[in-house]
Amino acid sequence: MVDLHISLIGVDFAGIRRGREHPVKDQYCADHGVFVIENMCNLRELLNKDVIMNTYPMRYQGMTGLPCRVVAETM
Repeated sequence: MVDLHISLIGVDFAGIRRGREHPVKDQYCADHGVFVIENMCNLRELLNKDVIMNTYPMRYQGMTGLPCRVVAETM
């Protein structure tokens, strides 16, 4: 997917890889300008559509990840 020149990958589960590979693959994507957004919902509604997604970070004290609100607009 990195070769497709996209900037976000949205998945409806907790990561594109499991265990030790999880942070490695996330970093690989980030190094190539692609960011992974995990635990999204309603992705089926966006299948086979051109989509622009905007992310809005949310601040929570003590979080280890970067929670965000995602707004998707179909073209």
